[in-house]
Amino acid sequence: MEQYKVEVGSMVFDSADPDCMLIVETACGRQYAFIQCIDTGINGTARHLQRYWGPFNWSDHAGSVQHIMESGGKWPKLPEVQ
Repeated sequence: MEQYKVEVGSMVFDSADPDCMLIVETACGRQYAFIQCIDTGINGTARHLQRYWGPFNWSDHAGSVQHIMESGGKWPKLPEVQ
């Protein structure tokens, strides 16, 4: 998979950054992605993790991630599995 970077406002999804995550699952015959991106804040140096989910298209990773960052639903940080 090729690397890509998506920026929406102060939020950044960089597929090469270990803090950014992309999890794709299928439900009811459709594909959905759960992403974790970085909110760099007003000054552009912060690293607040943000999580969103929405429809995903394997043939357009970056476009799907951008759409999710712009209009996806939020999801909380899940507890660690023990």
